[in-house]
Amino acid sequence: MKEYMFGLFTLNLTDEVRKAENPFTGEEIVFNISGALSEEQAEGVIKLLDGMNATAPDDDGYRHFTLPNRTRVAVGGFTGDGKCIRSLPIEFLVRERFSTPEAFVVVGLVRAGRLFVGSTVDPDLVATDGSVADPRFYQRHSKVTAFTDAASLASWVENHIQSRVVQSVARLIVVTYLEAVLPKIVAMSVGAICVLLAPAELVLVPILVPLVLCILLAWYVAFQNEAAQVTPFRRFFWPWRNLTAPLRRSRALWALHASAAFAIGGCIALLAQAFSA
Repeated sequence: MKEYMFGLFTLNLTDEVRKAENPFTGEEIVFNISGALSEEQAEGVIKLLDGMNATAPDDDGYRHFTLPNRTRVAVGGFTGDGKCIRSLPIEFLVRERFSTPEAFVVVGLVRAGRLFVGSTVDPDLVATDGSVADPRFYQRHSKVTAFTDAASLASWVENHIQSRVVQSVARLIVVTYLEAVLPKIVAMSVGAICVLLAPAELVLVPILVPLVLCILLAWYVAFQNEAAQVTPFRRFFWPWRNLTAPLRRSRALWALHASAAFAIGGCIALLAQAFSA
């Protein structure tokens, strides 16, 4: 599944601006404020969504519906009484890629509400369904493309709007199991087998060796992720001081998990032997 997110913005331009200060540079930033959709434009958009059996607006102002090709669509902007719509954030969840059926929806909304298509990442990157007479539009957007039909709009979206891969819940569970759970189960099983097959005088070796590795690897991973604190008390003990530090994926972290699972498996086998004796 792929998710495409972009915005539909009104062509009802005004000279009204809002000023703010850049918190990083202290420079003044000027935002152009467009007018709201007219009553006729808003009714046209709402009528189009009603015809697609869109749901009522949720708590975030999004109306949801599904296309015949099973593409899921969410159109936002319907907050409050719905009479002051300036933009419509829109999301498509498609199976393969953004194509003509999805573009037909966008074209319909664009023409019903006198809107243009814009990237949420690059404000200069926009597309319209024809030439715009207002010169202020070209002063505010330097990368303007005119699309003639749904096919050309679909091509523009596919080439300019970055998509995000979205995994289904079932696939996410399988991938998580294969990447995170299964290796630990294998390591625990190997640790248990080593304890069960080891001679009585060496039965602690499969447990102590991975425990020592755990301590060494924990130190390495802690320093690797800047979460360690070297003090005399902690030098030969558990190294963490920042328990919320994000851990980057690495071979050392994988080996730490495997060593811990190996030792846990060995401990479980040793306990099972003790209780069965």
